[in-house]
Amino acid sequence: MDELEAIRLADFAGLYQEVAAKKMKISRQTFGNIITSAHKKVADFLINSKRLAVEGGKVEMDACRFTCAKCRHTWAVQCGTKRPDACPQCKSVDFCCSKKIGLSKNFKKCWRNV
Repeated sequence: MDELEAIRLADFAGLYQEVAAKKMKISRQTFGNIITSAHKKVADFLINSKRLAVEGGKVEMDACRFTCAKCRHTWAVQCGTKRPDACPQCKSVDFCCSKKIGLSKNFKKCWRNV
């Protein structure tokens, strides 16, 4: 799971190794070793058509957060799933992504509101 997180931080999020290492709470040298190993495995997978398996550890998926304009209830839905039809508390259809209304700092712009 460390290799997947290293790829996410360095390649997907575009962080420098030093910053990514701090986020993972490891040294920059250790991060460098992990990302090198991960890159070799991904290259082997792509070039040799090998099976890619991600195993071990607890995985938490990103979530899109919503806030209801009527009752102010907030809830999260796993990213990549269908947009909710209504607020689960009051059934109102007047809700939006919390990021869009400035309630959440830690979430990327919700694809549902693009």
